[in-house]
Amino acid sequence: FYRKMMVTDTIGGRMREQRERLKETVENMAIKLGMSVKEYNELESGGSPLEVWGPILGQMAVNTGRPTSRLMTPSGKAEDIKTGHVGALLQEIREELNMTPQQMCSETKLSLDQYADVEKGLSGMEVWPPKLLKFANVLRLPIFNFIINVQIQPLTALQQAEH
Repeated sequence: FYRKMMVTDTIGGRMREQRERLKETVENMAIKLGMSVKEYNELESGGSPLEVWGPILGQMAVNTGRPTSRLMTPSGKAEDIKTGHVGALLQEIREELNMTPQQMCSETKLSLDQYADVEKGLSGMEVWPPKLLKFANVLRLPIFNFIINVQIQPLTALQQAEH
């Protein structure tokens, strides 16, 4: 038995596919994730900042050789994420691996200044990937399934300011 491959090219579309596969309603999923239906619909629309921050985190996982979920919290569990600590953990991992900021953000389309904001906890990395991890944890699926092969996009000024 092979699971149907996710063919949608947005994270939100992949979220919708998996929710529908489980026959979950938008309302129930929003409740499970502790967010409003409007906020959840924004994620599934494929137009949220998650579409930018998710693939960036995925590339950082490739760059470090670490599981994506463990770049947000040592346990890899959404309930253990502390607001404002994702950037600090990324810095800690980068330093532990003796990586430069340039190596850490290689292939992410982040400038060094943007990456510095990530490590300071001043970016959407603190908000958007943790939401996806919570969704993945609820469905008991690896977070990487949702971000693999999604195009990395450069940050716009608006997305850089959203956190």
